[in-house]
Amino acid sequence: MVFGWIGKLLDVDLSKMDWKVRKLGEAVLTKFIGGKGLGAYLLYKKSPKKLDPFSPENPLIFLTGPLTGLGPASGRFCAVTKSPLTGLFIDTHASGFLGGEIKRAGFDAILIRGRSKRPCYLWVNDGRCEIRDASQIWGLDTYSAHDVIMEETDPLARIAVIGPAGEKLVHFSVILGEKLHACGRGGSGAVMGSKRLKGIAILGFGSLRIAEPDRFLRITGSLIERASFSENGTTGGVISANSRGMLPTRNFQETSFEHADNYSPEALRRYRIRDATCLNCPRACVKIHRIPGVKDISVIQYEGMAMLGPNLGLENVEDMMRAYLECNLLGLDVISAGSVLAFAAECVQRGIIPKEELMGFTFGKGEFVCDILHTIAERKGIGDILAQGVKRASEKLNVPELAVHVKGLEMAAWDPRGLLGLGASYATADVGASHLRGWPSTREKPLRSALDVMESLLENRDLKILMDSLIICAFFSVGYQEISELLSSATGHNFDIGTLKQAALRIDTLIRQYNIEEGLVPERDDTLPRRMMQEVKRGPSEGCKAFINERDMRLCIKKIYALRGWDESGRPIKENMIKLGISEFR
Repeated sequence: MVFGWIGKLLDVDLSKMDWKVRKLGEAVLTKFIGGKGLGAYLLYKKSPKKLDPFSPENPLIFLTGPLTGLGPASGRFCAVTKSPLTGLFIDTHASGFLGGEIKRAGFDAILIRGRSKRPCYLWVNDGRCEIRDASQIWGLDTYSAHDVIMEETDPLARIAVIGPAGEKLVHFSVILGEKLHACGRGGSGAVMGSKRLKGIAILGFGSLRIAEPDRFLRITGSLIERASFSENGTTGGVISANSRGMLPTRNFQETSFEHADNYSPEALRRYRIRDATCLNCPRACVKIHRIPGVKDISVIQYEGMAMLGPNLGLENVEDMMRAYLECNLLGLDVISAGSVLAFAAECVQRGIIPKEELMGFTFGKGEFVCDILHTIAERKGIGDILAQGVKRASEKLNVPELAVHVKGLEMAAWDPRGLLGLGASYATADVGASHLRGWPSTREKPLRSALDVMESLLENRDLKILMDSLIICAFFSVGYQEISELLSSATGHNFDIGTLKQAALRIDTLIRQYNIEEGLVPERDDTLPRRMMQEVKRGPSEGCKAFINERDMRLCIKKIYALRGWDESGRPIKENMIKLGISEFR
């Protein structure tokens, strides 16, 4: 009997309009755990090399973890695929309740391949799957599509959909779950759109088994007791990042914003209509807002606030909120959308793009933001270029120095020029410039060499890999010992701290090998955008660069390679992979 996991995979082939239930062996589950780790294994094993991300054979995998539906903050799910934005591995995570529903429906994961001849959606109902026609909702925004699918399935179903941006294959389109939670990074929504899959609806009533219930409940009880209610969620992030000189402002030209106080939790509170929580979590950090006179609601989180507000030079917080809501309805990643718009605004600022091409939009012109977002989602005019992300857009316009990205993924809303060693995390992260791949344990500015904080960066990266594989929310504080206790008592397998760290290294190394095989060139791609090596001219990080110099950056990156057991050029060593239990290669 399997505990913690279900031990089953739903394998859907949209080209054949067929589905099968396949067994997931405990040997694979114990080595790769679930979520991110299991997704990496399945993507590596189930996709041919050098696959076009929009190929029917590119797998799109929805995943849960062994603690999903059982532990605290465990309603999350993740989507894993080959990213159209980067051409590399992407894992992107969303909160809510949908993850728990996948488990209760009888599956650890749903793997989707092929391409339907006409728009469709999946109805996964307690162990069975239907592939239903979605022609009538193709073209609808995410909120409307969600409501129609719920009417056609069950009011208790948990639903995730794409919007018009995903249908048009915008490279940074999202999968939006329950109208609130986005699998936001890397263009998983575009992969879903390429399969003509509008959405998935999940409902399950199955029971979840725990190996040692008393021990498990004792640990989870103590964790929940210390998890206090989150008064502001992440809405205090703009004030915090501004004070630390880490706030992206006008396409990262600056790291602090003169109107940051307009984005304070107190300023936003007048728009807040309620708090929401996720499965098995008391924190209620989901803060739902509504602009007066607008019927639709939107969750407001720091990353979107910063990228669609200060990074666009918008003084009025309502302009940011309208853009945030528009991104949700269209199905656009708020981080990448903010970066693309800021890039375009700087192009106008520098005379590279005529203002008229952007429908009047430039820094500070909030009244035009939603219009240009629509041109991106519809891929019309300049919007067609911007829909491909800042890397490709900057290459087409011949201004790569203005594009703030790593490996094609637009940089998240924490400027590394405000924190020692953070630039190394961005430069070496598996997916590109994500802020959720481990931070160094320091509050120092990057005014000296970052070499001595690389160990703590990888320690935190490994912890995050484990949390993303279990899956546990990043806002729920747990350490290695607690993960060991939770996972061991849930599954009945002994996961000591050494075993966990080995699993994290195994997962990271397998993803690295996948990326190398898909075209990653470490010497070229493990780096930072040029802007991050330019000194900040004013504010709390005045005089700072991401590293003191290029040599220090290369030394830090090479230290990460060495600590990972990769060779000096950043490629996994075959013998070390075999020691990690990665002995089967594509």
